[in-house]
Amino acid sequence: MKETSKIYVDIESLFDLRQAVLYQLCEKDKLIAYLNSDEYNLRSIDRFSIVDQAQYDKLYNERDKSIIPYSVITYILNSLKSKIDTLEKRNAYFKENTEAEIILNIYPFKLTAKEAETFQNLLFIKLETSAIVTIVSMSSLELSPYFIKNSKIVSCFIYNFKDWMNIHSDTIESIKLTETIMYFPALHYDDYSEDDLKKIKGLGFKDMFAYVEFLLASVASINFLPVIFYSNLITSSLYVEKYTEELKKMDINDFKEN
Repeated sequence: MKETSKIYVDIESLFDLRQAVLYQLCEKDKLIAYLNSDEYNLRSIDRFSIVDQAQYDKLYNERDKSIIPYSVITYILNSLKSKIDTLEKRNAYFKENTEAEIILNIYPFKLTAKEAETFQNLLFIKLETSAIVTIVSMSSLELSPYFIKNSKIVSCFIYNFKDWMNIHSDTIESIKLTETIMYFPALHYDDYSEDDLKKIKGLGFKDMFAYVEFLLASVASINFLPVIFYSNLITSSLYVEKYTEELKKMDINDFKEN
């Protein structure tokens, strides 16, 4: 059997389940406009003005597989493709024969064997590659630093940073994940003041996420991705394309602080 290079992704990252829950709570025409807005795609926290937040939180926490048809694949699919492409180029350069394996975690959904196989086939087709696709169902507790390290997972896409870190912050001190790149969305979980941001910038960091990446650098390789990566693949691709074009037009001096 070939050695595999494992890439873990949870269903919350690969599918926009937030959209699926919002679909249950508001008028469809109003929702379409909202899902294409900057307010949704460039949000800094998972709070949505279009619905009652308490009702949204309740439905999201209680979600079952009936919401899946109302969800869509996110830009994270392109991130997975990029990882696989990099591996294939590395294989060609070093004359190695490592095979990519995508581990999709469907937790908390309880799927039948046939439904899980459908997910497996869908992802295999969408990736447009011969990568192995493995379906698992693991809670945040089960997705421990020990499991990640022992499974030799090279990249890990997890949606809920707060949930995972609250459980494993102590363990990660002894079982370091510096060889696994951990990806999370750049989302806040609590409000923070302008004074907090000023203090962080005073330390030389552009935002809270850069600060957290620095604090955890000795125990884990953390990367916070733009929230737009976790929206509809088509919409997010347009945002990324627009942002890329704007960067091309900028002079290098624009990046220097006054």
